Amino acid sequence: AEQTPLIAQKLVDILYAAGVPENVLIHLPGMGEVVGQSLVENNDVSQIIFTGSKQVGMMIAHHAGRKVVNNKKINQTYPCKVITEMGGKNAIIVTANAELDETVAGILYSSFAHAGQKCSAASRIIVDNSVKEKLIVRLKEALRDIEVGQAWNMSTTINPLISKEDQERIRRQVTEAHTEVENYGGKVIIDRSTENLPGFCIGPVLIELPKSRALNEDSFAVRELFGPVVHLIGFDNLDEALKIYNGTGYALTGGVFSQSQDDIDYLSERMESGNIYVNRSITGARVGIEPFGGFKLSGTGPKAGGKAYLSSFHVIPFSEFVPGGLKAPQEEEGSEYDFDLAHGSRLTAEMRMERISEALENFIDQFEVLYHGIYVENKDLLRKFKRWLEKHLVSFQEKPHSNVVIPGQISINDLNISREYTVVVAYEKRPFFNILLQTFSALAMGSGVTVLCRNQETYEWWGQFKSILSRSGFSRENFDVYFPTQKLLSNSLRQAELSTILIDGDSEKVESLLKEIFTGHYNETRLKQILTPHDSPSPEDFKQMLANFSWVRAFAVNTMRHGAPLDLGL
Repeated sequence: AEQTPLIAQKLVDILYAAGVPENVLIHLPGMGEVVGQSLVENNDVSQIIFTGSKQVGMMIAHHAGRKVVNNKKINQTYPCKVITEMGGKNAIIVTANAELDETVAGILYSSFAHAGQKCSAASRIIVDNSVKEKLIVRLKEALRDIEVGQAWNMSTTINPLISKEDQERIRRQVTEAHTEVENYGGKVIIDRSTENLPGFCIGPVLIELPKSRALNEDSFAVRELFGPVVHLIGFDNLDEALKIYNGTGYALTGGVFSQSQDDIDYLSERMESGNIYVNRSITGARVGIEPFGGFKLSGTGPKAGGKAYLSSFHVIPFSEFVPGGLKAPQEEEGSEYDFDLAHGSRLTAEMRMERISEALENFIDQFEVLYHGIYVENKDLLRKFKRWLEKHLVSFQEKPHSNVVIPGQISINDLNISREYTVVVAYEKRPFFNILLQTFSALAMGSGVTVLCRNQETYEWWGQFKSILSRSGFSRENFDVYFPTQKLLSNSLRQAELSTILIDGDSEKVESLLKEIFTGHYNETRLKQILTPHDSPSPEDFKQMLANFSWVRAFAVNTMRHGAPLDLGL
């Protein structure tokens, strides 16, 4: 951030001292709209990793997303890659049987440490109405006594905000939040925002709102404030709690305080957040232990500090992607028949595995006819993929993936939630092999796949593919093929919940289509993942191909009564 160049310079100095050459690592501080904008627009920049506001992140995603770059080292052209982390409206669910003293301690740290200036900070407390008043009494007393002051004072819990501008913004928003309470019900439990405090300090604010208002997109209970301001909302049952929890455009962090394993299991299976913490604070993710990152409008993934992060900086040489890539037919104007995108499967992973296994077997039987050639290595790879799915798909999606083991905490990744919608834009006579594998991967993980063909010949090929899937038990609700007009194609690519687009075409087609996808109109509720034959995972990296169609969630479950240690000499 432009307000904090010194800590960045300190990190760079350490890396230089460790031997990183100065010509491969450059710290370039400056104003975002000057330095940042220039870097985003530079055609030599092939990847951008951003942490900041949703507004700036969406601008970067759309502006850089339209670019293709040429890697002179491997003589390959592919889309500019963007990784964004854009904040959250994070919540803690408190069930009827939560241990309230532990809960209060977790809320105080999660919501007010660093004055709430963390993208992971808890700004919503969703509490069972049967214990709501008891929790309010405890929180009110704690917030009345909590120390607000200079960061270097060891008694301080809530340190200053980053700038006077932010202090004024928070005070203005708190005043508006008071008006919201007056107009829609609820109450201001405590407001220390106007106290005479040193520097840019703001005292804590806790506001209760009824659930009917807390789900409104204009409510301060839905908007990210980035300060020590928390909204509390009551609920009557767990489904109501989940509706409130999932009722924002963000999906970054969240938590549960409960002593019921049944309640924890029911909630955690359905909570939409990239990081979920059970019976502990919801901030403080550590590399390898709680890989960090969200989805929806919280970010693109992959999770920083996780096993998949480094692979997002790699590009596989294009020569590995045969067959496919024949001279594509000319684009043709398709049908004006309107359609809905295929939606995700509601089948279990085991049921999907049976269908995808049969589909792969049928496809392999017809491989030479479909690809007009022998291509022994590719056919063998399909067989290997089939065997891998039969052995590993169910456990890969439904069983936990362990992160770094630490005392007092279960640390796992979960891949149970599939991306809802995937679109394949098909230009080629026969798809690039990597695009074919990723289409099978999307179906295996339960994503709904819609193929949008750009000419009649392509439409006929994918029609044969659809027939194979139909005979194998796939319905057109989960997979379908269309040959739309350009207008219908453009409309489909801009659908708000569409999260993954596979482009089966050469670099020229890719560049043209990126301009249709990233228009500068930010209507998304999911940031779009673009995969092409020119920058996809290795054809044998089955795990990464499958993970591309899941919303990965990292769980941190406290198993020690006094809490797992946060400071570890690992």
